[in-house]
Amino acid sequence: MTQTKLMSLTAAVHAATGETYHRATVARWATEGIGGVRLRNWKVGGRRLTTVDEVVAFVRATSDIDAPALPEVSRAS
Repeated sequence: MTQTKLMSLTAAVHAATGETYHRATVARWATEGIGGVRLRNWKVGGRRLTTVDEVVAFVRATSDIDAPALPEVSRAS
């Protein structure tokens, strides 16, 4: 399943994980990252936006375990 609709950082994280994180935490994932991996995002009209697919890719890249509850991400190059 591919989710390419741009949405707010917190909305995309909630849609991908079912969890609610503080907006400052999610913004930090997008700007500073974790362990050198940043949540891919786009700044549109002063707001940072991302997709569910990017959140899934970020979670997989920053996790030691494979989360089977998260869908596979396919990226078109």
